[in-house]
Amino acid sequence: MKNLHLYILPFFLIASVFSASGQNVTPNDTAFKKGYVQVSLVHPVGTGWKKSKARDYNFSLNLIYGHVGSVTGFELGLVNLAQRDVKGFQLGLVNVVKRNTFGFQTGILANVNLGDAAGMQLSGLWTHNQGSFKGFQFSWFGNTNWGDVYGGQLSHLWNHSNKNLYGIQFALGLNMARYNAYGIQMSATVNIAGKKHKGVQFGFLGNYAEESEGIQFGTVNIAKKSGGLQIGVVNYSGDSSVATIGLINIVKNGYNKLEIWGGELFSFNASLKTGGRKLYSILSVGGNPFNRNKFWGFGWGFGTHMRFSKRFYADIDQITSLVNVNEFISIGEGKTTILNQVRFMAGFELTPRIALFIGPVWNTLLSNNNTLHDSGTGLNNLNGIDLAPTFRTVYFRTGEFNFAIWPGIGGGIRFF
Repeated sequence: MKNLHLYILPFFLIASVFSASGQNVTPNDTAFKKGYVQVSLVHPVGTGWKKSKARDYNFSLNLIYGHVGSVTGFELGLVNLAQRDVKGFQLGLVNVVKRNTFGFQTGILANVNLGDAAGMQLSGLWTHNQGSFKGFQFSWFGNTNWGDVYGGQLSHLWNHSNKNLYGIQFALGLNMARYNAYGIQMSATVNIAGKKHKGVQFGFLGNYAEESEGIQFGTVNIAKKSGGLQIGVVNYSGDSSVATIGLINIVKNGYNKLEIWGGELFSFNASLKTGGRKLYSILSVGGNPFNRNKFWGFGWGFGTHMRFSKRFYADIDQITSLVNVNEFISIGEGKTTILNQVRFMAGFELTPRIALFIGPVWNTLLSNNNTLHDSGTGLNNLNGIDLAPTFRTVYFRTGEFNFAIWPGIGGGIRFF
């Protein structure tokens, strides 16, 4: 990315040199005279001589470099320059159009349009439109548009819309809409919407939007203002109305709480809730020091917060935890135990930063641990590890897995 200008600069120089060669033809000229066929070696050496840049051709063949007024039909050459519009098909090593392009444009190295473009543009390296674009762009290196984009931009490194995007950007490098992005941005590294984003941003490393009302899915998601959904390892939003699902959620004025609570399987639990007011994520760890056998668990989940009055509220949480039995980590064939809990907690705020809560918990235990078995009285082993209360638990077995389902109760204290 440091040497990006070294790739782009030569094509701007080409466009500048070609533009200077056609100064005697201005956008205010009258309609070009009609010419059906033009063949040139290096302009002005050709069938049209200097007059070719003031004529509209149906067919233009440029062995090295050709300069025509406009094309309504087909143009082929190494370097093609059209003083005004191209309507139809243009194929060359480098294509330069000083006005608008409508149709199919293929530049083995580059396409440069100083006006608007509509249709399909393909290039092996780079495509640039000074105006807006409607249709489909594909370049191996990058696509740049100084105007709006309506359609699709695909490249292996860089897509840029200097105004708004209405459609799809796809790159293994960087996608950028300087103003608003309405649609889909996909990148293996970074997606940027300079102002508002509506749609889907997908980037394994990062997404950025000044204001997001869609879905951000990536390793790191950033939205200064967001009423949408963020899914990632790290999520940041300056708007508490955002819905977040991730390991680390940083939300200004969001739902950021620490809970210490107890249940039946784990007597002591600590849960960190971070995210927006609509949807937050939960990191949880728990253990039971009162059993002679050692087991503990850690898990992740999500939940939603509902407020009924200034002091009364309710949380609905779903937490899935890995239960580790008599070892630090119990995972793998013959020793995996998973606990899924759905909690319905009613809370009362003693102060704005401290609250008490209690409520029912629905527990589902799944285990293929060889040291546990269904003895008819519960999921326990010969040493008496009771992972489920036997008097109100439903047991069944599917293949290698034992299931235990039971209702329980939980409660604790919330801080912050």
